[in-house]
Parts: sequence; C-alpha cells; structure tokens
Amino acid sequence: MINLKHLCSALLIFFISLASMPASADVWDPKVLEQLRHDLLVQRLKEREKAKEIERKQTPEFIEEMKRKYVVPPGPYHELRGKNADIIIDQFWDEIQKKHPDFHTILAYVTINDNGDWFSCIGLEKILKNGVFIHFSAIKSSKEWIFYSNEVAGNFWSYLFNACNSDGEIVE
Repeated sequence: MINLKHLCSALLIFFISLASMPASADVWDPKVLEQLRHDLLVQRLKEREKAKEIERKQTPEFIEEMKRKYVVPPGPYHELRGKNADIIIDQFWDEIQKKHPDFHTILAYVTINDNGDWFSCIGLEKILKNGVFIHFSAIKSSKEWIFYSNEVAGNFWSYLFNACNSDGEIVE
C-alpha cells in the first residue's frame, strides 16, 4: 500500500529529474563531450610532463637526503577520527587555502601511529573553466612539514604517501 508520504517523495524525485534533463542533455552533446575529452587529454599530458620534469630533478641522492630530512615514522597507521582529527584537518585546510584558494577538498582524513605521529592527508580538486579538473594530494606531518603531490613525484611521493595508508583500525 502506497501512502501519501511515499507518493509525494516519488513525485518530487520525478519532477527534479525532469528539471535536470536539459542540463544533462548539454553535457552529452557529442561536440561538447569530444571537446571535454580533448581538454582532459591535454591537461593530463601537461601533468605527466610536469611529473617527469620533477622526477628528473629527483636523483637517488636527493631522494635519500629528503627521506632523512622528512622522516615517516614506522606504522602501522590507524585512522584518527573525532574532535582532534577535525581540528588537525581544519588547521591544515586553512594553510592549503592560503596557497591554493581555488581548490576544494574531495577527501580529508588523519592517520596516526602508536607513538602519536600523525599525518593529515587531503585530496584537492579544481574544476577549470573548460570542465577539466585538476587534482592532487597534500600531506602534513605532526612534525609540521607539508608536501603536495604536484611538487614532488615518483619514489619520494610514494614514500611520503605510505603514512596516509591506514590499516583500517579507527581510533579517537
């Protein structure tokens, strides 16, 4: 048996979907879609070239020096939640906004090991005027260093990003 509440909800969803059809039709226009694909390919090629240039500058000696300077203490890392995690994320987000005001967050969390070493890990995204998006990640350590994935590459970024990999355990 359908009650009035269910009927109203179904009608509301139906009318909202009808209202959004013209916007959906614009997105799926083959010319628009092809231009978006082209712009996306161009953007990805630019990002790949930039990453290659960064990697060329990161010699094995440079990477070892950076690993000594920016230590990632051993894990395992657990996901930190609650008030402390929110404070860490909010403070880091404020710092990011100073450097990248046009970006918004798509993912933010904090990992922590048994010794209290934490890392705030934030995924960032910016949608360009042509509809293509730029995304990268940022990591802040409890030791107060910050790195962005668009500024370091390859092995060194992988080394840093290990601190963002949680073992699945949640702590507060």
